[in-house]
Amino acid sequence: MKESRTTTAHLVMGDDGILRIHIFEGALIRLQDVHNHYESAHRLTGNQKALVLVYGNVNYRITREAQRYAATQAHTRRATAVLTSKRSVMFITWLYRLFFRPATPIRPFTSEEKALAWLKSFQK
Repeated sequence: MKESRTTTAHLVMGDDGILRIHIFEGALIRLQDVHNHYESAHRLTGNQKALVLVYGNVNYRITREAQRYAATQAHTRRATAVLTSKRSVMFITWLYRLFFRPATPIRPFTSEEKALAWLKSFQK
């Protein structure tokens, strides 16, 4: 297991091939933070396309500029599951899909078991 920390998240590359991103409570994710996330993720995954599980059950915000950039980086991922029980995070995830149209699938989940099963359906 490999891991890395940024100013807004803790990233862990699991032995199961899934990159887990634990966003810190109260984080404000700006463009530079997203650059740092992707740089850390590339190191952890060996520049391979990743299956990503974002733990989004905390209060955080992400700027439009950061969302826009993240959508252009979707080619670095095979799929992203966002685990949350917060309606606001689910709503933001759906809006992100609708307005920024990332090149790879992203979907919110309330169950980690279902999120992992969905991600594993994208494994080669």
